[in-house]
Amino acid sequence: LYENFAEPFKLLECQLAIIDCAGYTDNILIESIWQQILADEIRKSSGSGNDRIGQILTKVKHLARQYAHSMHCFPLSYIVY
Repeated sequence: LYENFAEPFKLLECQLAIIDCAGYTDNILIESIWQQILADEIRKSSGSGNDRIGQILTKVKHLARQYAHSMHCFPLSYIVY
């Protein structure tokens, strides 16, 4: 699934879900996916600075709830840095 669909179609959240289900712990890959997720959210956000930050934080909070149990799929130190 990962190599045939999630990666080629840039399904970033699916990539995280597959990594989480597999118990895969490649920090470099996970941080790269998060970098792309954040870049996509920045690109899609609109409005004033506060509005844009709010939109980005909404995505981060959604994924934080989804991966609260998974420290490797929600690398807080990387996201905050």
